[in-house]
Amino acid sequence: MTDPVQQELTARRRAASFKERALMTAYFGLARVIPDALIRAVVARMGRKRPEDIGVDRVNERIARDLPPRPQGRVVWLHSIGPGDSTALLPLIPELLAQGVHCVVTTRTFAAQKVFAKLAEGGRVTVQLAPYDTYLVMRRFLDHWQPDTAIFCERDLWPVALHLLKQRGARVGIVNGQMDGRLGDDLRKLPGLGRWMMGHIDVMHVFSDACAVDARTWLRTDAQILTLPNLKLDAAPLVAKPDLLAQLRAVWAGRLVVTAASVRSVEVPVLLEALDIARATRPDLRLILAPRWKDQLAELQEMVAAPCRSIDGLPGADDAVFIADSYGELGTWFEDSVAVFMGDTLFYGWGHNPYEPVLKGCEVIAGSHSRLFGADFRYLEGLGLCVIAPDAAAIAREILRLADQQGQSDGFARLWATRGFTPTLAQALLHG
Repeated sequence: MTDPVQQELTARRRAASFKERALMTAYFGLARVIPDALIRAVVARMGRKRPEDIGVDRVNERIARDLPPRPQGRVVWLHSIGPGDSTALLPLIPELLAQGVHCVVTTRTFAAQKVFAKLAEGGRVTVQLAPYDTYLVMRRFLDHWQPDTAIFCERDLWPVALHLLKQRGARVGIVNGQMDGRLGDDLRKLPGLGRWMMGHIDVMHVFSDACAVDARTWLRTDAQILTLPNLKLDAAPLVAKPDLLAQLRAVWAGRLVVTAASVRSVEVPVLLEALDIARATRPDLRLILAPRWKDQLAELQEMVAAPCRSIDGLPGADDAVFIADSYGELGTWFEDSVAVFMGDTLFYGWGHNPYEPVLKGCEVIAGSHSRLFGADFRYLEGLGLCVIAPDAAAIAREILRLADQQGQSDGFARLWATRGFTPTLAQALLHG
């Protein structure tokens, strides 16, 4: 690490509040002394309670032991938390591979690893669980992979990882940095610690000029800021299954379909009321309820007498509601929809990625700006591709409006014009 950077990081740490300095001292102190044996014991105990989430049999990945061989050449480390932010890396990784690098992708969850399954098949992408942020573990991880560039997606930054990366002279970047969303919220909770963490960043990708101005107050003066759209906008649209789509269209020929994606059970009564209101004007409307989790089926069947994908296959011609309790088929439901309600947004929920339906040409209805994807919803709202409808009457009104317009918003033209920017971002992340 160059002396000016080291000096600035030291100054930023000293400028933090007493509480923040004490937290940093305690964190680094514990991170230096926690042994692998303790981590194994904790993981084993957690795994007995949540075996599907913890993965006791893969604890070696979390402590950076028995890692696969390092390939020759340049290695880039990319990190994300779960499936939502991991999808942002899908368009970026191929552009990095085109530069001749090997990509090591780490995630905090098993579900997120499935996002990268196809990319990993080519042999130039290694996917594993993220290492714990202790000195022993992180040193082993970095000693093994020797990345000269590390890219963090959205917000999951870790003090020991950042400290050791800069000690080794690695280039550190953030993509999809939502200064008006989760990242900005995290930084403002402990601003002194936030300024020290952000002092390690060499290049940062944000979505707007306002976010760039905000980011500049946190970054070093020599750090590079790129104002480009959300990476999820450069992702490939979800794939529709042609045979399934043809079968659905044969059953619901000429009907107008609205999909409620990743809905929570508590939202369903509101959506059913909205459907009843809208069908008073447009009786040809049909609703696909795609629950957030498969195990919601029994609860949904108590709320509505409707066929479901796992039992009945497809709806009948006269069925107004269909429960799509399946994974991997949202692209098909979106393909035939005039509008999409994004679930877990009523009652200010956590939300879901709104770009998936938009990239299929569907405008989005949401109950609120969700807690996880608020910046994304506001961005699409500005393009005229998302509207907030907090109750059944408002949802019904927007369904009828979109049924009349059927994708005619000029916001789509502006959206398509922004795509194709990922090569520029990849070049900046690797080379500046």
